[in-house]
Amino acid sequence: MSAFIRRQPGAAGTRTPLDLGTRPGLHGQVLISTGLAGLDRLLGGGLSLGSILLLLEDSNTQQHLNLMKCFMAEGICCKHSVAWVTAQQLTPESTAAFLPDQARSGGSSSSSGQAAQQASSSSSTTTAAAAGSAAAPDDGLKIAWQYRKYIQSQQRAEPAAPDRSRTSSSSSTSSATGSSSSRCSSSSSAAKNVAAGIGREWCRQYDLTKGLTPAQLAGAKITTCCCTSSSSSSEASGAVAAAGAAAASFVQRFQPSGPIPVPSRDPGSIGRLVIQSLGSPDWWPSSSSSSSSLSAVESGIVSALAELRLQIQDATCAALVTCPAGLFSESFQARLQHLADAVLRIQCLADNTDVYRLLPDPTSASALLEVRRLPHLGLLRQRHTEDKLHLIRHKRRSISISVLDLLPLEAVEQQHSAADAAKKDVPAVAKICGSGAGKGITNVLDF
Repeated sequence: MSAFIRRQPGAAGTRTPLDLGTRPGLHGQVLISTGLAGLDRLLGGGLSLGSILLLLEDSNTQQHLNLMKCFMAEGICCKHSVAWVTAQQLTPESTAAFLPDQARSGGSSSSSGQAAQQASSSSSTTTAAAAGSAAAPDDGLKIAWQYRKYIQSQQRAEPAAPDRSRTSSSSSTSSATGSSSSRCSSSSSAAKNVAAGIGREWCRQYDLTKGLTPAQLAGAKITTCCCTSSSSSSEASGAVAAAGAAAASFVQRFQPSGPIPVPSRDPGSIGRLVIQSLGSPDWWPSSSSSSSSLSAVESGIVSALAELRLQIQDATCAALVTCPAGLFSESFQARLQHLADAVLRIQCLADNTDVYRLLPDPTSASALLEVRRLPHLGLLRQRHTEDKLHLIRHKRRSISISVLDLLPLEAVEQQHSAADAAKKDVPAVAKICGSGAGKGITNVLDF
């Protein structure tokens, strides 16, 4: 009798295709994208299901809202189930305006126009040479019109040999057809890969200046929960407890129904939970401002996060929690770091600091991102990284996260010395309109 057992197609050990919007990670994890490529790389490819990402806010910057926007917008684009727990009163219009729309690139129309030009040029061989010479300046290069005019006049002045023109026209038509066929084959293979669930863009790009419309958000699986305490409430942690109950009820929908979970191809079976500014003054009653109420809020936050981590570890759901830790004690911040799988702290970047002065491009730098803890599900020990500080750059329409890279002191000193020398030099207008005395001008009427 053979000791081998044939695997059935529905057995527990068989590999099943992953849900839409997910990809496999290390140690049997399933990852989802956070909406930012830099944050995905920082977390090891994405945020794993069953984990909690804790963002410690800074009151002087609002970059945690941009991270929230990208995380929720990525879930809506992937057709995941999204829950937003906040202390603000939300309407469908305000919810749609808060979420960013996908960035639209204008390369599709230009590529289609180039494909149409190539098809029309390859239709007849008599006009192939003329079309090739006319399309030579427009081969994807964006140049000024005066340079294009100069190139066209130079091409007209050159004598054209008949044999060379025939060979060049035939080679240009063959290269055009070859490039068009390769592009068609690559596009068809890319479409097949996207349909199969592989080879797709893992992280989308979003335009932070353009929000969604209620019509675009009509078919999305998003739920909002407003948790606030009235001024007459005697317990300051009532809103925090309500937020914990709302989060627990949402996570229970994604817990396995049996000991052997049945995989689903529905993207709605993946959940994304967002809790905005947990424990901020918006959650408190207006009458509770004493130290006893603050300690009650701290204990409520700790119990809510502990219960959430206990329930989410077996669910097909991931949570993003932001907390203004600067309002609480240092011991409370240390306890929070043990209740989350990944902890990141956002720090405001002032323009009068040494770090800002040593940045290569300080104009787009908006905040610093400090790595406190990285996710280590399935590992025996905690992950450590050499790059503890990262830089958040805000370029009006999008944000990016990269490793903090500072210029050497010699380069900064050279820049400052060059700037000081430029300030000391007299401009040319002063030399033309003035008395011509040079740098030692003391007359008041001189420029």
